[in-house]
Amino acid sequence: MNWNRAFRYTGFIGSTVCGVCLAKTCAKSYNIVGTVSAEAAESDSQSQGGTEDQDRLAGLKLRQVHVYFRHGARTPLHVIPGVEEATYTRDMLRIPSHFDFKHQAQFLPDMKPRGDYSDFEEHYKKTTLKGGAYAGNLTTYGQQQTYDLGQQLRQAYVHTHRLMTNYHPEDVFVQSTNINRTIESLCCVMAGLFGRDNLNRCGVVKIPVSTTDDEVLFPNPHKCSVLRKVNHAAMVHFDNIPGVTEDRKLVEKALGYKGEKGLSFVFMRDDLIARITAGYRIPEKLQPYMQMIDDNATKLLYFAMCGQHDAERPIVTRLAAGPALNLMMQGMEKVERGEKAPKMSLYSTHDSTMIALLEATGLFDWQWPPFAADLRMELYQDKGEQLWVRVLYLGQPRTIRGCSGPVCRLSEFQESMKPYIIARGPEYDEICASDIVEKIAASLVQHEQDEVETPEMKEISEIPAGM
Repeated sequence: MNWNRAFRYTGFIGSTVCGVCLAKTCAKSYNIVGTVSAEAAESDSQSQGGTEDQDRLAGLKLRQVHVYFRHGARTPLHVIPGVEEATYTRDMLRIPSHFDFKHQAQFLPDMKPRGDYSDFEEHYKKTTLKGGAYAGNLTTYGQQQTYDLGQQLRQAYVHTHRLMTNYHPEDVFVQSTNINRTIESLCCVMAGLFGRDNLNRCGVVKIPVSTTDDEVLFPNPHKCSVLRKVNHAAMVHFDNIPGVTEDRKLVEKALGYKGEKGLSFVFMRDDLIARITAGYRIPEKLQPYMQMIDDNATKLLYFAMCGQHDAERPIVTRLAAGPALNLMMQGMEKVERGEKAPKMSLYSTHDSTMIALLEATGLFDWQWPPFAADLRMELYQDKGEQLWVRVLYLGQPRTIRGCSGPVCRLSEFQESMKPYIIARGPEYDEICASDIVEKIAASLVQHEQDEVETPEMKEISEIPAGM
């Protein structure tokens, strides 16, 4: 199990709750490593065509980069019934001064000051965890993870490529979902990238967000009934998926769980990964089942975001990832047309978004995207003004579906992304309101016929899995 990926190769930090010794014990027990060695990084890069990649980059000038990233480590959204809860105090959420700068979330498109949190944030606030923190809070460790990501971006795009030197709003476009942990994660990335003092010299930094109905940075079941049905099928009726019921019963037996409702692997994993990032031990009864929980949870998240059947997957993935990818493609096409465009775009998102993006690019590897995972699309120009694209995931060059290598012509990249990109508008709305899922995979939604949906089922269906 690659539980170390939960830390995005940034190492394991013990909290004041468990201390350094327990942190080391956790790291050893679950194969959590510190930093990827130079040899491992070089090997990974070469396995993705590293040498050829560097040769192709020679003589190219970086014109633009788009970075999608997941927020940092957070408190759990769910706790496992019958298992003693871990303690999450408000001290574990403190914001170090060097991460903090003046900013204000504002609603797109007219950038009016945000008045309310999203419906999701209000939902999370209903769950107060043992210790006083509420569900879904970005922890101090999560802030450090995203700050570290910002420093990696600084090394790449300020020092190496010299794309920019300081923060200027006209050069850097940012956008976050309207949820505190993604807004705070974006701020930490920006602090690592540009420095707190430089950002404060710019006055109040504006953070664009969208209302729930207009959100494009996660697969949006609120506005798309197709995505809602697919999410509902995987998250509510997971026992219809082969193998899940048998594994679920084994875990429930180990826990002595007697509840009428089956335990969700996604919810179990959520509790466990939050414990690990906070430095807590995994409950002893669950230790033999960690691989099983991780495998099933990842499968369910993938099905919830991209569909369960091969025939429906391109359509569902397009609806899930297409609007977010459209932001990137619009930016690249502005450069192609010679129009003024931001040099960098930062999109602060969730695991649900990352899964859909990875599927659309052909990079999904059946591993849950770790906290602070990043997917980058770099746009280069050669001396003949031909444009090229390089894609990186977790900091390493990757060859996406439809491209001949990690660096490919923009035209080749556009062609590979064309089946998955869609703008929010009439076509999107028409597909979302259609019965296309029923036509392609009728078995997926048979359970919804004459189903009386409880408030809890409705809640699960309308919140993207993971988050």
